[in-house]
Amino acid sequence: AKVISWIIAFVVFLWMVADVRLIGAAFFYDEGEKQTARLYWDEAVTAYRKAFHLDPANPVIAGKIADLNYKKYIFARGERDLLRDEALAWYTMAVSLNPYDGELRVRLADMYQNIGARDKAEQQLRAALRLDPQNGFFHLALGKYYLKSREYLKAIPEFEETLRIYPKDDIAQALLKRTKRQLSENSGH
Repeated sequence: AKVISWIIAFVVFLWMVADVRLIGAAFFYDEGEKQTARLYWDEAVTAYRKAFHLDPANPVIAGKIADLNYKKYIFARGERDLLRDEALAWYTMAVSLNPYDGELRVRLADMYQNIGARDKAEQQLRAALRLDPQNGFFHLALGKYYLKSREYLKAIPEFEETLRIYPKDDIAQALLKRTKRQLSENSGH
């Protein structure tokens, strides 16, 4: 009976420790959200890192850290290489923690495209679409990718698919018109 009591007490102890860690992670996550809203990105990253330390399997927290490092990379004057590498590492970690999160893949693809890694960007966008082929946001992102790459013939069907899914999407409508206009201008018509 004593052994069973000790086992039960140990299990309860482990359960309580896990809850304390998750409560702590939630506290630091909330702090990161507040600091992000105030545009205090360094403080937000610090809070999110503390949250991730307490909940190291949480892809949402890893994604938040990646997003902030990416924003810092975009606006930074110095340390750009370090911020780029950190953002890539955190996005990669977030995707590995939850390979079924297409939005993370789209954000990673955006970063890849901005640093010139076009093949990797397209791979991530296509992976997002494989996860959810009826996601208009993913089609829109792939269309934008092709538009930025000046691959107008590939962009048009992606914008059209977005509009099939979301017929009143103003952004997709505007980008489709722009793409068709640029295609026409480039073909000399």
